[in-house]
Amino acid sequence: MEQKQTRQALRASELIVKYLRGNITPQEQAELEKWVAETEGSSKLMQEITDAEMLQQGTAAFGQVNTDEKWEQLLDKVIAKETTSSKKLNKTTWFSAAAVFLIAVACWMVVSTTQKQGQSVVSTITDSATKNYGDDALPGSFKAELVSGNGMVTHLVRDKDSTFNEGGENIYTTANMLVYESKNGGNAKTEWNTLRTPNGGEYAVTLADGTKVWLNAASSLHYPMQFTGNERRVKLTGEAYFEIAKNKDKPFIVAANKMDVQAVGTVFNVNSYANADSATITTLEEGSIKVTTKHSTVMVKPGQQVKTDLKTTAISNADVGLATAWKNGLFQFNNAPLAEVVQQLSRWYDVQVVYDGDFKQPKFFTGEIKRNVPLSKLLQMLELTGIATFKINKNTLTILPLKGK
Repeated sequence: MEQKQTRQALRASELIVKYLRGNITPQEQAELEKWVAETEGSSKLMQEITDAEMLQQGTAAFGQVNTDEKWEQLLDKVIAKETTSSKKLNKTTWFSAAAVFLIAVACWMVVSTTQKQGQSVVSTITDSATKNYGDDALPGSFKAELVSGNGMVTHLVRDKDSTFNEGGENIYTTANMLVYESKNGGNAKTEWNTLRTPNGGEYAVTLADGTKVWLNAASSLHYPMQFTGNERRVKLTGEAYFEIAKNKDKPFIVAANKMDVQAVGTVFNVNSYANADSATITTLEEGSIKVTTKHSTVMVKPGQQVKTDLKTTAISNADVGLATAWKNGLFQFNNAPLAEVVQQLSRWYDVQVVYDGDFKQPKFFTGEIKRNVPLSKLLQMLELTGIATFKINKNTLTILPLKGK
């Protein structure tokens, strides 16, 4: 039985490489899709195998050995061990071994082919993806607009530092972050500014009190240049990650979608994007927060998440890493509806999403990939899970059903 599984793993690796290289036949494509559908854990494995960085790391490892000889030796040992061992592998153990096996095979085959052709692994994958999906879309970058109190708009772009003064306050940009420095000690009346990111943009700001805020794409933060009075209040639309400067005498309040999140010294994420259920989701990483809506007030502990809409408030345990993955440069999903996945892609890659008339919901996806890759790279991973196929035409992403489904 184990010998048969080993042979299946070898065949799957061959099909994966053909898929990445763009020379897989329709019959082989169907065979690969069948393998993905029937093999437990294959979705996660596909993510690892199609990771360009992993393949590049494989280049150095395989380039220093006689791959043909070593491969034959390894194969002989694996099959011999399977034949003589009296210990049966359970399903989970077998798949873990097969995963390592497949990754090694895929790296070796892709690297050896691209080296002979004088191409890089990354360019081979990207060329294949572009051919498969039509056009492509580049990932978002650090860019935003600063709207001052008098309505003047300043465009902030990646890696371009500048310094300017407004209302006696020093403001500068550095390392893709807008920074406010107080000169008047926070006693005078202050103007309000707005930092806003477009689709395909993200940016960060250090407020006058030292609080740091990271804005996701299609978001805005409205805040005073100086915090006066007995509280520090800002207004958020979209999504942001907050690291609140401690000040027990002056709580920090984030107003988002008819909800107030109150903190003193805390790290949390607020997602208030407009969606079908008009819900706002706040996830607490460190400290404590109080979430207040028209109908309730709840205290939130680290590792918890509160979801509130116009009528209800629900608190639950949360995967903080999942909620804050965007801030760490990742797309990360855990059994997420495809509609939620493509909504994030739409904002980050600045594309319009449309569904083919024959496509049927619901579909769900689990996976992780870096946000700095072209859209086609991410679509490869999605398509290998067997939930849909995709086409890109200029700035429109079309979602289609798998052939025969």
